[in-house]
Amino acid sequence: TVPRLHPYNVAIAGEDGTMQLTRAKNRCTSACFNPQLEGTETFTIAARSLESIRQEHGLAFIDLIKLDIEGAEIEVLENISASFLAHVGQISCEFHDFLDATQRPIIRKLLQRLQQSGFVVMPISFWSYGDVLLINRRFQSVRRWDRVAIATYKYRTGIQRILSRSLSRVTRRG
Repeated sequence: TVPRLHPYNVAIAGEDGTMQLTRAKNRCTSACFNPQLEGTETFTIAARSLESIRQEHGLAFIDLIKLDIEGAEIEVLENISASFLAHVGQISCEFHDFLDATQRPIIRKLLQRLQQSGFVVMPISFWSYGDVLLINRRFQSVRRWDRVAIATYKYRTGIQRILSRSLSRVTRRG
């Protein structure tokens, strides 16, 4: 076990309770944007808010929150209070507007709220909000060069991964 690591068998949600999850068996994604997909299963799971988990453990500060929760990111962030956000250093979030473009106005409004709460909003993806880094100004300054460096690193490693996969395919065929 890792000290200070607390695994939970729960869904992260806007509030405590339960929620229905739909999982696509034959895809590497959830079916939350198309629950009628063939080969899906739906189940009920306990749900917890980030605020209740923070309170349960008496956490004064959270360095990083990574949200890649298959479409529930908006609900979670809409329900986080300003007092909770004041104790968070960074949030890395993957929104799913690349699957549902109707989410973009909601995401923009949510990101404006986070900016007003003191976060620098850095969309890393070019065509969507599929990858957004939020850095709390209270704890870390972000210069223009920092934004360029972060985006460059992300896309450089992505391009390297694509090239590596392509070369391994060519090598296997050749």
